[in-house]
Amino acid sequence: MSHEPFLKDPDNFPDPDNIVLWGDDTIIIDFVGGPYRFTGLSRSQAVALQSHFSDCCITSYHGDKPFVDSRIGRIDEEKFSLHGKTGGGVYESMDYEYQQKSVQVAGIYFAAHLNLSGSISASMWTPLNDHHWFPGIVFENFFRNLVAYRLLELGGVLLHSAGVVGHENQAWVFVGHSGAGKSTIASLCNLQGFPILSDDLNALLPADDGIFVEKVPFTGTFRSGSSRGNRYPLGLICRIVKDEKNSIAPINKGNLLALLIANSPFVNQDPIRLDRLMDNHLSVLNHCHRTLLHFSQDGRFTELLTSPV
Repeated sequence: MSHEPFLKDPDNFPDPDNIVLWGDDTIIIDFVGGPYRFTGLSRSQAVALQSHFSDCCITSYHGDKPFVDSRIGRIDEEKFSLHGKTGGGVYESMDYEYQQKSVQVAGIYFAAHLNLSGSISASMWTPLNDHHWFPGIVFENFFRNLVAYRLLELGGVLLHSAGVVGHENQAWVFVGHSGAGKSTIASLCNLQGFPILSDDLNALLPADDGIFVEKVPFTGTFRSGSSRGNRYPLGLICRIVKDEKNSIAPINKGNLLALLIANSPFVNQDPIRLDRLMDNHLSVLNHCHRTLLHFSQDGRFTELLTSPV
């Protein structure tokens, strides 16, 4: 671990069997992998989350999919290390403990227990109630982990990538190492009129003998817009490289697989579930075109993607 643990005493992790809830409020957030139901919220927490996730909060659910249930509990602020008070980004670092039937996560002002025995459920503790960090940093850190493990359970992945709705209403997914240009390529596609799913995280999930890409309601440049039900068949995955000219070339499946795993945050350091993550990615690659894309700032690379290699 390259930083001071978020919890002062990581060995004394909160007990899900003795959780003390914040309040009596419940919200339902419905998008890929859901519906996600959160109970035990205070009124101010619920209002903050309803505002932050307004495009996919629903008042009731009468479909046939089971809820992914989470409880929100109290914890003393003094149990967290001082370095958590400095702020920071959304998921630069978190602490994990991996077990056969569960995963424990700690981050900025939250701790969470993900129960992976059977269908996933969770307990999350935070000292924050009426605080501006709660919806966009504290809760979202927890929620991203929950969604990543839920998609993994369903045969899919939450992928650090740029997602674009390209030709014939098929999704293009662009991946690369940090600094490769995911936000740049999303902006260039946006300037040409292509709808953007995200320049940060996209959900890939099998359905109807194919793979579909769906927008997720997490923080990012292109976060605005509905995140409910907007899914598109996956047509193409590109490894991207900034260049002075636009070109495409074949890419080795094994090399692309390694890149996809490296860009699967929250779950790719879990040694117990690495084989499942690899299997899910192989299924994705077997259902789409794949290519190496060198792209320039002129934006004309989209012309090459009509007939990928």
